[in-house]
Amino acid sequence: MTKDEALHTQLERALAKLDEALVMQKTELVRDVSVKRFELCFDLAWKLVKGQLGRRGVSCASPRECLRLAFLNNIMKRDDMWFVMLKNRNLAVHTYNEEIAEAVYAILPNAAQRFHFLLDHLPKE
Repeated sequence: MTKDEALHTQLERALAKLDEALVMQKTELVRDVSVKRFELCFDLAWKLVKGQLGRRGVSCASPRECLRLAFLNNIMKRDDMWFVMLKNRNLAVHTYNEEIAEAVYAILPNAAQRFHFLLDHLPKE
């Protein structure tokens, strides 16, 4: 299994768990678990994009740079929601409080749609 295949599979599994959490009745625990699952999905997604860019001879070092280059290289359709997701991921990881957790939780259905779209449109190889 290649690194890209492994990342694709890991993202599929992590996203399935995020989807599972998002259909549960919202409690503080469900919210917090969902936010952590989102963080994991985002990290796997940008690393998967980084691998796709690398296969095309394009290198990037950060999530923001990889997203920008993925849009420029037509690996992903331009969608500013990815930058909203990046901002929320960074807030959740670096400055946790209840308000941030609520704000991040609010975008999770849209984020999950983006992750599904990415998985459906990137080759698994």
